[in-house]
Amino acid sequence: GGAVELNAYQYPVVGSYEADHVIIKLFDYTCSHCRKMHHELEEVQAAAPGKIAVLMLAVPLNSACNPHVTGSNSTHRDSCQLAALSLAVWEIDSTKFPAYHHWLMSHDRPPEIVAAKSQAVSLVGEQLLEQRLADPTLWQRLAVGPKVYGLAKRGVVPKLLLPKVMITGNATSRDDLFNMLSRHLELPELKP
Repeated sequence: GGAVELNAYQYPVVGSYEADHVIIKLFDYTCSHCRKMHHELEEVQAAAPGKIAVLMLAVPLNSACNPHVTGSNSTHRDSCQLAALSLAVWEIDSTKFPAYHHWLMSHDRPPEIVAAKSQAVSLVGEQLLEQRLADPTLWQRLAVGPKVYGLAKRGVVPKLLLPKVMITGNATSRDDLFNMLSRHLELPELKP
């Protein structure tokens, strides 16, 4: 709704920064609906090569790093750390981010923190990773997702933010997602 404008180059993107359409995905690495939408968006991007990029804004559903979350849910206990690891990988080497993001989302359940950190270290090295995780600017960048989440009326994730509409992922089927993106992005050729 125009409440916020983001410079895509300052955030992780899956796809080309030069794509015709950049959509924003609000998600949590510990969210099962987000994991489902991850695979559906991969199919969407494969069906329209170079046309759609997805700007990834992590919204950890954990009150430790998201002021819009109250209470404690053990399902989301690692969400802040997973989001920070992912963002650190992107900040160190943005070309490694899509593979790391996919690895984090490809299992039925999120990986344990030890495994997630080990995978990040294998991609970017331990010293650089530790430096980024200790840098306050990483945590400031991570705070943008929860701010946008607040503007998007909180609630469930994932959410896809398009120029004129918001799609809440757990309310859509794969075919519905294709149809909505085709219509709202004016891509009639986008078919499942």
